[in-house]
Amino acid sequence: MKNSFGAMLLVFLLTMGISSGFGQWVQTSGPEGGWLRSLAVNNGKIYAGTMAGVFVSTNNGLNWSDKSNGLPNLCQVRCIGFDSSRVFIGTGSETFQSTNEGDSWFKSDSGLKHGVTDFKKVGPRIFASTGTDGIYCSDDHGMYWNHLDSAILTNIASIAVIDSNIFAGGLGGVVRSTNNGVSWTQVNNGLNNMLMASTLVAFDKNIIVGGSNGVFFSTNYGESWILTGTGLPATPARNMVVHDNHLYASFSDWTGGGVYRLSNFGGSWDPKTNEVYNRFVNALLSVGSKLFMGTYNGGGVYVSTDSGENWSSTNSGMVNTLVSSLAVSGNTIFSGVNDYRFGTGLYRSTNNGTSWIPSNHGIAHNSINVIAALDSIVIAGTDGGAFISRNLGASWDTVDVTWFNRNFQAISLLGSNIFLGGIFQGVLLSMDGGKNWNPVNSGLTNLNILSLDGNDSTLIAGTDAGAYVSTNMGSSWNKIASGLPNGYVNAIVHNDSFFFAGVQGSPWNGVYRSVDNGLNWIEIVNGLQNKDVKSLFASNNQLFAGTFAGVYVSINNGTSWTKVTSGRTDEVITDIVAFQNNLFIGVQSYGVWRRPLSEMITGLANDRALTPKQYFVEQNYPNPFNPSTKISYSLPSNSNIRIIVFNVLGQQIEELVNQQQSVGRHETVWNAGVGSGVYYYRIEATDINNPQRRFSETKKMLLLR
Repeated sequence: MKNSFGAMLLVFLLTMGISSGFGQWVQTSGPEGGWLRSLAVNNGKIYAGTMAGVFVSTNNGLNWSDKSNGLPNLCQVRCIGFDSSRVFIGTGSETFQSTNEGDSWFKSDSGLKHGVTDFKKVGPRIFASTGTDGIYCSDDHGMYWNHLDSAILTNIASIAVIDSNIFAGGLGGVVRSTNNGVSWTQVNNGLNNMLMASTLVAFDKNIIVGGSNGVFFSTNYGESWILTGTGLPATPARNMVVHDNHLYASFSDWTGGGVYRLSNFGGSWDPKTNEVYNRFVNALLSVGSKLFMGTYNGGGVYVSTDSGENWSSTNSGMVNTLVSSLAVSGNTIFSGVNDYRFGTGLYRSTNNGTSWIPSNHGIAHNSINVIAALDSIVIAGTDGGAFISRNLGASWDTVDVTWFNRNFQAISLLGSNIFLGGIFQGVLLSMDGGKNWNPVNSGLTNLNILSLDGNDSTLIAGTDAGAYVSTNMGSSWNKIASGLPNGYVNAIVHNDSFFFAGVQGSPWNGVYRSVDNGLNWIEIVNGLQNKDVKSLFASNNQLFAGTFAGVYVSINNGTSWTKVTSGRTDEVITDIVAFQNNLFIGVQSYGVWRRPLSEMITGLANDRALTPKQYFVEQNYPNPFNPSTKISYSLPSNSNIRIIVFNVLGQQIEELVNQQQSVGRHETVWNAGVGSGVYYYRIEATDINNPQRRFSETKKMLLLR
């Protein structure tokens, strides 16, 4: 259990039926930030390429608007280029173009065999470098690209232009063309055997290259190179820019990453991002008096107006965050962001997601994995420990545990007992409000805990290889062996007399249900098109499943599922909560979204109609068929079901189903691996609660090859 349910007012609404329409999911205003790969400016507009599309600012970075219409979901924008008012982006595998400054996009990679790493316009021609196939050019505004066979290098990261000289840097150093790309020559004299030239920038008549062994400059069009200065990290520079007569270089690294400034060639580079605590800087951009940096750990865009001495975030409207967990307590909803940023990992909203404010005072590590809330107590589990707040997130204290690993992934609040689960450490228990902790791992042979939930008598822990059950509040554990597979059990929730488990990893992926406190489980995936389950949320007899491709809802405890997301909400759903008549979901790379529960409700009659009065087997469809057909049937009670296929001689061909199934409508598919002919399918059912009640029926079907 990740979250307090805290939404009992929804019980009446949720006892009604489901609307299968996708309705209106609305992206909330945060949490703001992003994972940036590139920054560029054209015609007064700043473009930010993120790991999930393009954002544009028309007011010098004060506000951002999502401009990803026509781009695929999770489109990682690695580079941005311009041809007058045309905008080009490279995603690593595809190239797109916009003719209306980002309002819409279309594919523009005819002739290109690989993803683009940089664009440069030289006269009427546009050059595009690739990471595996050298350089291409286009003479018709990107409608078709021609490969330049003479470019020498294949893995090229950057292009720069001075006068009639075109430079390209990549694996093997720097090459130059003086005839508009017709031919190229290597210009590596003085680069000290540079293995990789990762970034190029032109400044006046100087060409500057950053690579695997430092940053160098040339005053003679690359004929010779000189080291710019000392004091840089050992890793290659990601980007460079000239701003206010200073040279800036960015680096992306845990230890030496950030932005460095050089005032004079031959001097020392000075680090200029100490106050931001940001070590993953992919992009730099100079616009007037402002210097921008784009970060790749969730921090988004930062701006400096004093040549890099001080920085402030400028992410209004940019929602490109990796939301990991949601929780509700009272009138507050909490959102955890699993970014490698410092100081901005946990947020809260008191106005239904209209605005989010940082809520991390006292949290020393802000890569948030899980949040749980009960009354005024909120607990956050991170990659670097757990933290507890007793005032709805206004301040936080460190959970004092002396333990081998402090990577916490799961939390369960059961009355006065608080359980923490983590990687390599099993389960910890506090019985005094989080002041003292003790391990409770007897019988736990797998200490990688991904999920926890329980009721008054039972506690279940999901791991990366199955789950364990405890009937004595963690004093001892037993491995669940009946019905629940050894996949990644990402989610455990309970609802009335049911426990549910969400499992990731083929062939075990799906949702599983137990009616006997975790001893036995059955798979419940009817209608679940994506079975890799990341999150679960339950209330009354309603169950929501967050998968790797959207949200599904069941109003009959998992017997059947209906999809309720589309578009951008069809991504990895990291967590789900209900709050103030809305369903909130965390969508990987797209922040927090909400949708009124009433949009997913049609009427109580639909719910009642889902309970069959008797056993019933439908004719297979299609019939005749080739090569597969669907067999549907309805069960009036929980039953042991067996479905077999046999030929006209009575010989069994295949057993399709042999398991316990719950009341409701079910489907199975026969993928025929035999030749054309007449075949039969027979269903045999026995009522679990009344073994004397039995049912059997046989139907004919025709396979035409």
